[in-house]
Amino acid sequence: MKSFRIHSTHAIPDRRIPYLVMEFLDDGNVEMNFDPLEDDGNDAIPLITVTAQALYEILEGKEVLLSRKDDSVTFCPRGDELLISSESTAGEPIRQYSVWRAEVGLAWNLLG
Repeated sequence: MKSFRIHSTHAIPDRRIPYLVMEFLDDGNVEMNFDPLEDDGNDAIPLITVTAQALYEILEGKEVLLSRKDDSVTFCPRGDELLISSESTAGEPIRQYSVWRAEVGLAWNLLG
């Protein structure tokens, strides 16, 4: 398994830049760990596994919706950024992150 850090488009006050960890699994899927993006003590989006095809569609600029039992996660390419939002089926607040789309593409090329 190989992993890559995808940096947030926004630094936090202590000048630390949060990041998303993308890990390329042996089966060809991609696992995303949002824990390092969460800087306010809240729980992050639980681990997400997407297919290589879904990641490719995101890189093509398509919006991808991943529906799970407890939430739905939307990946929205917007210019240089990839907006990732999670909406809980339990009515919890929507969580949103923004990472650099170019870094997602670089990870795809280097590690995929």
